[in-house]
Amino acid sequence: MQPTAKVSDYCDVFLALTEQRDQRALNQLLIKTCLDLFPLHHFWLYNYANFDQSTEKLIASSESSDEFSSPLAIPEQIQHIEPHQPSRFIREEGYRYYSFKILHSQNGVLISNIEDTTDLMHDVITKLVSVYANQRFFMFSAMNDALTGLYNRQAFDQQMDTLLLKQQSQRRKHDKSSEHHCFALLDIDHFKQVNDNFGHLFGDEVLLILSQQMQNAFRDEDLMFRYGGEEFALVLKDISLDSALNVLERFRTQIAQTSFPQIGQVTLSIGITEITEGLSLPALIDRADQALYFAKEHGRNQVHSYETLLNSGYLTPPSEHEGDIELF
Repeated sequence: MQPTAKVSDYCDVFLALTEQRDQRALNQLLIKTCLDLFPLHHFWLYNYANFDQSTEKLIASSESSDEFSSPLAIPEQIQHIEPHQPSRFIREEGYRYYSFKILHSQNGVLISNIEDTTDLMHDVITKLVSVYANQRFFMFSAMNDALTGLYNRQAFDQQMDTLLLKQQSQRRKHDKSSEHHCFALLDIDHFKQVNDNFGHLFGDEVLLILSQQMQNAFRDEDLMFRYGGEEFALVLKDISLDSALNVLERFRTQIAQTSFPQIGQVTLSIGITEITEGLSLPALIDRADQALYFAKEHGRNQVHSYETLLNSGYLTPPSEHEGDIELF
């Protein structure tokens, strides 16, 4: 690196980050850029939440080492970042921590094993983190719910259309790698009473904690959405219906055993269905919603599948042209 180099000399590198529209690609590009600029070092990128320090998640790394694969103890100095303070930097025990805020409930930290560095290296990494954090914020604002950080309804339509088209294409080609997915709707029982009795601030906290529980319980490749109000949508990828039912039953039990601040117990009703070939998105939603409605009408705090209810005679068989349903 030339002694006369300046941060402005890296504009093309910063610009490349702003051109990314895919979250995983953005994560990997930040790590790759750090490695290109500062070889022979290692970098780790984490997500974590302010209110629950047990939720650190490694989302990108410069190596396959499992050095930081277990939950990381974020140094106290950077655990909490206020909205008016978008980033922090500390050096501790041979590592450098660049912590930044994405949303009020979503933070990130880039860790490097650079012990000593020039002012330029430090300034470049700080700027990279700042550009990365800004890009993540813009991506979150467009496609993610501001409160929970999960995908929003706009992202739901795009992601589901893409998923259904890909699945149909694979099956037309008789692709043996074609995956079987399941779609579920999750609804918080008696959520209106939470808002009425405790106020919307505590209602928002319930939504926030539930969304974090979802992100911890389900896999990175699964799709999680805030579908509307207290209702969430979930795609469990490459899984049988029976296995998906077991996964959701465990999650329902986990939430029922969670103590929510001031409120105590909160329960979920869940409806699930298979994503089958030729099924339109409105028809898919309708099937999961029928199973959800059945759970609500028969005691709440339950998981039901559309297929089981249909085979048991609790639901009416679909019409011949169900897959052609359109919503206007």
